[in-house]
Amino acid sequence: MKRLKLLMIVFLSCSSLLWAQEKAVSGLVTDSQNVPLPGVNVLEVGTTNGTQTDFDGNYSLSVKAGSSLQFSYIGMVSQTIAVEGKSTINLQMEEDASQLDEVVVVGYGTQKAVNLTGSVETVKAEEIARQPVAQASQALAGLVPGLTATQSSGQPGEDGAAIRIRGIGTLGSGAKNNPLILVDGIPDDINGLDPSDIESISVLKDASASAIYGSRAANGVILITTKRGKEGKLSTSFNTYVGVQSIAQNLKFLDALGYMEAFNSAEPGAFPEETLQAYRNGNGVGTEALPDTDWVDLLFSSAAIQQYHSLSVRGGSEKLKAATSISFTDQDGNVPNFNFKRYNGRFNIDYKLSEKLDLAFDLNFRRELKSQPAGLNLLTRSTYRLQPLFIAINDDGTYGSGFNGSNPVALANSTALDQTTNNYVRALVKATYKPFNNFSISATYAPQYVDIDRDDYRAKYTYYDGSGLLHK
Repeated sequence: MKRLKLLMIVFLSCSSLLWAQEKAVSGLVTDSQNVPLPGVNVLEVGTTNGTQTDFDGNYSLSVKAGSSLQFSYIGMVSQTIAVEGKSTINLQMEEDASQLDEVVVVGYGTQKAVNLTGSVETVKAEEIARQPVAQASQALAGLVPGLTATQSSGQPGEDGAAIRIRGIGTLGSGAKNNPLILVDGIPDDINGLDPSDIESISVLKDASASAIYGSRAANGVILITTKRGKEGKLSTSFNTYVGVQSIAQNLKFLDALGYMEAFNSAEPGAFPEETLQAYRNGNGVGTEALPDTDWVDLLFSSAAIQQYHSLSVRGGSEKLKAATSISFTDQDGNVPNFNFKRYNGRFNIDYKLSEKLDLAFDLNFRRELKSQPAGLNLLTRSTYRLQPLFIAINDDGTYGSGFNGSNPVALANSTALDQTTNNYVRALVKATYKPFNNFSISATYAPQYVDIDRDDYRAKYTYYDGSGLLHK
C-alpha cells in the first residue's frame, strides 16, 4: 500500500512538471490602422503547433515555456516574438512595402499593387528567362493563375501556344478566343518577340480591361513591356543555349511478320505460309526480297538541334537612355529538310527634352525563314498508312518504289521544298507632355511593314523498283 502511494505521488509530480512546461498564450492581432486581422497564421517556431486568428483577430494557443511565436499574413511582414513567460501577446502587423510598392502595368499607365483593384497578374523577366523556349507564349505556361497556354504543334516555327484567359469567352474557335496582346502599347504578336527583350508581362483578366480597350478586351488583355535603357554605365549581357529536341513518344506499328499474321486472322490465306515462315526464319528480313520497313522511324529520325543566342547593350544618362539587342534562333525538325530560323533586332532611345516633355523612338525588326518538305501534311499521312511490306530503301542504298512509286522518305529528302520568308519592321515615335504632376498627354505614331514570300517547289524524285528500272 505504501508502494502504491509512493508511485501516485511520483506520477502527480511528473504531471505537474509537464503541465508547468505548457503555457497558454492569447492575444489580438491588428493592422497598422488597429483593424483586427482574421486568418493570421500563428505558429510555435520549430513545431507544427499553430492556429489562426478568428474573425475578430483573436487567437489562443498552448506552447512550451521558452518558445517563440511566428505571425504571418499575406501582404504583411512576418514577425517572430519570444513568449518569455508572457500569457498575452498583442501584435500590430506592418504592411510589406516590397510587395505593395511593386509597380504593375495597367491599361495606359501603371499603378502600385497596393492601389490595384482589378484582377491583374504580373510575370517578371527572370521567370521568362529561366525557360529555354523558342516562342515567348510557351513561357507563360503555368505562371499565371487562370491562364492556359496550350501547344498543339511541335513543328519548328509553329510551336507557339494558344493562350486562353479564364477559358473560352465566345462562340467559335481559334483566333476568336485570343486575348488582346499589346507590346509597348501597340498590338503585336507575342511569338515574334525575343524572350530576352521582355521586361514584364501583365495579364488583365477581368471585365475592367474593357473600360479601356472595349470589345477587343473580351477575352482578356496581355500587356508586354520590353526592356529599355537605364541611367548608369553601359551594361552588356549575352544569353545562349543549345539543345536537342526529340519526339517523346511515337506510335508503334506491327512489323512485317506481325502485320501479315494479323491480316491472315481477318482474311485467312491472304499471305502464304511459306512467306510467313521465311520471315520467321529471319534470314534476309529487311532486304528487297523480304521488306520490313518502319516508315515512321525512317521519316522522324533526324536529330533536331535547337540553338539560341542573344546580345544586348543598355545604358544612358539622366537625359538620354538607349538600348539595343540582337538575337538568333535556329530550330531543326525531326523530319529531313525541316528548319526554322529567326533574326530579331531591337533599338530604342528615350530622350528627356525638358522637365515636361519626353521623347521616345523604337525600331524593331525580325526576319523568319521556314523551310519544310513540300506537301508536308500529305507526306506524314502517307507515312502512317504505308504497310511495312513496301520497300523504302533498296539494298544498294537507292530509294525504293514504296507504294506504286509513292515513297515519303524519298520525297522528304528530295529538293521539293516549301519555303516561307517573313520580314517585319515596326517603328514607334512617342511624345509625352506633362503639364503638371500626375497628369500626362501622349501622342504615338507606330507604322508597321510586313512582307511575306512563299515558294512551294514540287520537284520530282528518283526511285528504283525491284527490277532496277529508274523512275522519276
